[in-house]
Amino acid sequence: MTVQIKPEPVGAADAIMTCSDVALNYDLVSHVPGTGEFTYTVVSSDETNVPAEAPRTTASSANITHTYTNTTGSDVTITYTVTPIGLNGCAGDPFDITVTVKWEPVATNDVAMTCSDVALNYDLAAHVPAAATFTYTVVSSDQGNVPAGADRLSASNANITDTYTNTTNADVTITYTVTPIGANGCAGNTFTVTVTVKPEPVVANVSAANICSDDPIGYVLPATDDDGLSITKYDISANVDMDLIGTATEGNGITDINAIAGDSYTNLQSVGRTVVYTITPYVGDCAGTPFTVTFNIRAEPVLNPNLNTMVCSDEPVAITFSIDNTIGFQNLMNITGYDLISVTPDGGLVGDPGNAVPGTNLSASAIAADVWTNTTTGTLNVVYRVAPRRNFGCLGDEVDIIVMIKPEPVISSVTATAVCSDSPTGFTLPNDQDGPAADHYIITGINTNGLIASAGNPPTMFPTGSITAAEIADDAWTNNSGATVNVVYTIVPVSADGCKGDPFTVTVPIQAEPIVLAQTKTICSDEQVALQLGNSVLPPSVSFYQITAINNGGLTPGAGNVTPGNGLFNTAIQNDTWTNTTSAPVDVVYLVIPYGSNGCAGNLFSVTIMVNPEPVVAPTKTSTTCSDSPINVQFLGSLNGVPAASYKVTELVVSPGLTPNPGNLDLSMLPVSGLTDMAISADSYNNETNGNLTATYTVVPVSVDGCEGNPYTVTVTVKPEPVVADLTDGVCSDEPIGVLLPDLDDDGLDITTYDITAVAAMGLIGSPTTGMDITDINEIAGDVFNNPTSGPLDVVYTVTPYADGCAGTPFTITVTISPEPVIADVPLVNVCSDDAIGYVYQR
Repeated sequence: MTVQIKPEPVGAADAIMTCSDVALNYDLVSHVPGTGEFTYTVVSSDETNVPAEAPRTTASSANITHTYTNTTGSDVTITYTVTPIGLNGCAGDPFDITVTVKWEPVATNDVAMTCSDVALNYDLAAHVPAAATFTYTVVSSDQGNVPAGADRLSASNANITDTYTNTTNADVTITYTVTPIGANGCAGNTFTVTVTVKPEPVVANVSAANICSDDPIGYVLPATDDDGLSITKYDISANVDMDLIGTATEGNGITDINAIAGDSYTNLQSVGRTVVYTITPYVGDCAGTPFTVTFNIRAEPVLNPNLNTMVCSDEPVAITFSIDNTIGFQNLMNITGYDLISVTPDGGLVGDPGNAVPGTNLSASAIAADVWTNTTTGTLNVVYRVAPRRNFGCLGDEVDIIVMIKPEPVISSVTATAVCSDSPTGFTLPNDQDGPAADHYIITGINTNGLIASAGNPPTMFPTGSITAAEIADDAWTNNSGATVNVVYTIVPVSADGCKGDPFTVTVPIQAEPIVLAQTKTICSDEQVALQLGNSVLPPSVSFYQITAINNGGLTPGAGNVTPGNGLFNTAIQNDTWTNTTSAPVDVVYLVIPYGSNGCAGNLFSVTIMVNPEPVVAPTKTSTTCSDSPINVQFLGSLNGVPAASYKVTELVVSPGLTPNPGNLDLSMLPVSGLTDMAISADSYNNETNGNLTATYTVVPVSVDGCEGNPYTVTVTVKPEPVVADLTDGVCSDEPIGVLLPDLDDDGLDITTYDITAVAAMGLIGSPTTGMDITDINEIAGDVFNNPTSGPLDVVYTVTPYADGCAGTPFTITVTISPEPVIADVPLVNVCSDDAIGYVYQR
């Protein structure tokens, strides 16, 4: 018997891989050639998430075309158990076709928003972490104004970085349709990323505007762009020229449209400098294309910063505005003036009415003449705020010029205590009691009211240099006006800082001094000055005097003469005497200061007493003469060459018993002046005593000028004369008369000699004895006379007795000669010597 075995198809197990959502197209026929049809069952490894497709129960040769969606994130295995059926109808053994369904990335649609010109940086991988790469297509909602970016045809994991410029005034939508592709190469379902491109504001650049240095630029940021799009904020940066001073307002997210309007820049150069603002406008968070705003900052003049100064009260501030050329602004021709913004003085400063006030376009010397008075105790400030102005109206920075006003000493005018003419004022200049102290002073003038300085050397040129407070203390002024006169000093006090205070006056009342003219007088030696010191010719009258010196010319003062001293009266010198025994006049000069009733000393005046010399004679002269004899004295002559032109007898002292003769010089009214040198030479004195007696003349020689010398005495010793009473006797004719001459006078004075004369009566006969220098007392005793007459006759002897050569007054001896009787002779009668003859004449 013969059996034929038909072959069965033999299929080998196979494994394939597919992606989620990618349809299988497994060709079973190709896998098992010779096979006609197939049946299979299908199971899934994750039936829940990726359920198996329906089995093929009806044999077919069709490919397996199932599509599996695997979004689990893990591969899922789909196992086909395939039974091959040959062309002969024979079924082969089943074999497995294992399909690994790789998972696909899963993404949701997304939206994004970006701004014009802001590159997208959409991170697809972040949005679909399971995806490894992506492809996409792009469409725009306004393709004409904002065209879509290029499609991504080549898968990539790069971010979407397209940049869109939306310069419209509305949002534009860009739609990306994205296919995510996992790392396993499986593409997920497409999703959309819808990007809203917000419009950017567009503002045209702003060309340069001219702004003055330090002025706000005044630029207001645009609120809308050129298309009318509202701008919500700005990012601002600035490029400031390196020569400019100032900080630009910069920053991001600025919403204030006036943000930079207040910016200002200082241009201290000689030409304009620029500031360029780059401004990015925003609508919301979307930046527009930056635009620029350019400003030309015109240069400003720069006031010299070194104009601060310190001046004294009442001095001009002496500031001339000037430009600081050290920085670069040197075109002074562009300066049109200066603005004085403000003037701010410290309290206590007093401005001059003519001081500058705030104003514009002032000259450089606008404040130079300003004067401020500071009478406080410390330095005060006045602040000038000044800005220089140039062409284009640009002001430089306001600069505070500080002028420190040093205080001036303040001293009130004062009247000093009155002083006397020619007396130092003794006045120390006053000081500022509360400061600042006066360091020194300047005299700007002296109103002397006609007075002349006598001491202290007050200035005549004004103003003076620096003087001390004691400067006028030694000044003295001569006031001969007869009234008090004010000397007014105008003085400026100066502080240690050199600040001059307002002038003050020092009024010094100068009391008048007595004016006594020089006095002269001529007197004689030893004569009283007999002069009262003079009084003032103008008020004040002299109250007392001071004799400061006496130039005696070598003369001898009287014992009671005044000596230099003070408090003297006008009679001080009137009793003075001076002895001038020289041969010429000598001046005695008294230097006298008169003191007025106001206590003021006048100028020294002189009292010149010309003392004519006195004749100088010997102090005594003696002479001896006889009673009744001329004294025969000649007054003494001068020993010093000053002849005595006359003499004066001031005294006559006659000893008791001595009798001047009537013919003597009449000295009954002493003194007797104008006498010649022989004036007393004929004087005689009767001394009938028995001793010498004296007559003493006190004689003053008198010069031709009438000046009396010192008295001297002329002492005349008058020797006594014998005095004998007349004697009578009688004898007879022819008898010796017997008369003895007396050897003593009646006072007992020795008689030494006799002069005898005799006269005999007519009729007598006989010669009487006569003679001179008879020494014999018996000289006449023997005389005999004959009287032949009828009556008695006398013989009269006149006898001049002498004692020590001095004749006495003649006395007579009368001898009566009785007639003799003629009748008869008379006898001789003898008598003894010395006895009377006793003869009696008879009648």
